[in-house]
Amino acid sequence: MSDADLLKQLKAGGKGDKDMAETKKQMGEQTVPLELKKDMTYVMGTGMSEASGNWTFAESKVTLTIEKAGGMTVDEIIKKMPTAKEKLKPMEFMVDKEGTTISGTLPGSVQGLTLSFTKPAPDKK
Repeated sequence: MSDADLLKQLKAGGKGDKDMAETKKQMGEQTVPLELKKDMTYVMGTGMSEASGNWTFAESKVTLTIEKAGGMTVDEIIKKMPTAKEKLKPMEFMVDKEGTTISGTLPGSVQGLTLSFTKPAPDKK
């Protein structure tokens, strides 16, 4: 999200320039869990912000196709909110050369929200 877009959102919420640094810090600290399962399904997020579906891997790209989000199927979401259709398109993430991080921009994201997922280091036993 650009600084101009962030400032616009802050002002809409009654905040201003002085809140920019703290808001950017909070945004940078957000974590969203992603589990890519061996059966080619995935779960991303938690609770009401959880999304699940199927995933594929080809040409250094992981593609996530949503089947459910927030406890509703894609069809149920589109029926309630037709404008959500753009945001429910498959998400493509590029895999880094080490195979430890995938990054991509969410479809339909006005602010160009980019997510990166990094594989945690293995537990030392």
